[in-house]
Amino acid sequence: MNAVNEAGGFVGAIFTSALPGNLATAIFAISTIGQFFCGMSCVTSMSRMTYAFSRDGAVPGWRLWSKVDRNRTPVNAIVFGCAAALILTLPALYEAPGGLPLAFYAVVSVAVIGLYIAFAIPI
Repeated sequence: MNAVNEAGGFVGAIFTSALPGNLATAIFAISTIGQFFCGMSCVTSMSRMTYAFSRDGAVPGWRLWSKVDRNRTPVNAIVFGCAAALILTLPALYEAPGGLPLAFYAVVSVAVIGLYIAFAIPI
């Protein structure tokens, strides 16, 4: 409990204090790889939805986002979504004066809320 409190509530402190160094590093590596693949699936879903809504004329600037390249890939939709995500996430790179990544927590919370809304819309 002291390790978690000293780390400002960082959950990773549980692993580093309870497991040997190599095992904790392996768990962090597995988690990082999993987050990368989750991010890539989000980009794939985002680009498909942006393209589909743009193709139907339901998104502002739909002519630009609905274009596909010679491989039939909606590159403009992918770049648009990734740029929007980058702009939303930029504040997470800066730490608050207390040292806690509050902006990161806000970004993750917004993503979770958006995910639940996305699941609820078809219902």
